[in-house]
Order: sequence, then C-alpha cells, then structure tokens
Amino acid sequence: MLSSQPVTSQISKPQLFWAVPAFSLQDQDQHTLRQKDLLGQVWVASFIYTSCPDVCPLITRQMAALRDALATSNLLGDSVRLVSFSVDPRRDTPSVLRRYAQDFDAENVQEWSFVTGKPAQMLQLLTEGFHLIVEPNVQAVSGEQSQTHSAATDEIAHSNRAMVIDRCGQVRAIHPVLDPERFRQLVTDLNSVVQEASDCAATVG
Repeated sequence: MLSSQPVTSQISKPQLFWAVPAFSLQDQDQHTLRQKDLLGQVWVASFIYTSCPDVCPLITRQMAALRDALATSNLLGDSVRLVSFSVDPRRDTPSVLRRYAQDFDAENVQEWSFVTGKPAQMLQLLTEGFHLIVEPNVQAVSGEQSQTHSAATDEIAHSNRAMVIDRCGQVRAIHPVLDPERFRQLVTDLNSVVQEASDCAATVG
C-alpha cells in the first residue's frame, strides 16, 4: 500500500478513460522509452517543463513524495513507475531533463523517467493522446486550475493533473496533484489499480 491507511472494499474501482497511444520518446539518459515498454506495469504520468518557475517544481515535488511512498511499499520500479512528460521539448533536451531529474534525486530511469521528443510529436501526444491543453503564453483552462503566464518570460500554460495508467495502457484516474484532497484520491486510485489482475484482453479487447 502507498498509505498507512488500508484500502477497503468501500473504494470503487477506477473507471476506464482511454488508451494511451503508441509513442517513442527519449528519457533523461537518452534511452528510448516506448508506450509498449510500459505495458505490464502501472505508471503515473505527470506533465512539466524544466524552466517553469512555479507550478512545475510543485508538481515534481508531489511526484517525488509519491516516489518515496512507492519505494517504502516496495512497489517502485517493478510494479509502478513514474513518467514525467516535458511540455517544452524545444528546450528540454535529455541532458536538461537529466539535470532536472537530479534535483529531485531521480537517478534511476527504471523508476522515474523524464521524457521528451520532437516538438510536433510531443504536442500531438499531449493534446490528442493525453487530452491536455498546452499553450505558450496564454491562460490554461483545464477544469481544475488555470494559470496565466507572461509572454515576456516565454512560459507555457498547462494542466497540473497527473494520470494513473494501468498495466494494459489505459488511463484510469486523472487528478490535479496540487489539490491535497485530489492528490490523496490519486493515491487511492493508484492503490486500487495496482491490486487489479492484469487481464488486458478483457480490458481492451
């Protein structure tokens, strides 16, 4: 479990949203990470960029706290991993992501990957694959928190939500991680998905 509070039978099974489409990206160690490489594991997706001055460090700290809880529960790496997608691939090269990951003690790409790709590829994946709003220098309307960035600072508006993806590649939970109550629900949903049997034929077939 990820929490000292036991998961009880009162917790409903997280719903099915959509399947994450195929992708092939580079992680902070310049290794290729593909969507199919994650099949068989539960993973948590978050969305950040390294030059973000405010929201992204907070998102990444929440993911670091989740990483620590997973490690304590002996789930990190084998059963669950974290994947942080850059919303600014023009500036977030693998080497830049590597330095950023080191700031959060994220040294093992098998536990926590920070990934990037070609700008057009990333934009399509983020907007069509993950159904996110990603816009430079405008207000993001994401349903849970809006943030406005100045054109002078070349910042990017984007959602602060994270997603739980099951072993079959299906999005099962979507929560803004900067809302404490919703972050607790993310952990609850993650616990539930981790305990599920991985019958992918029944899930996606």
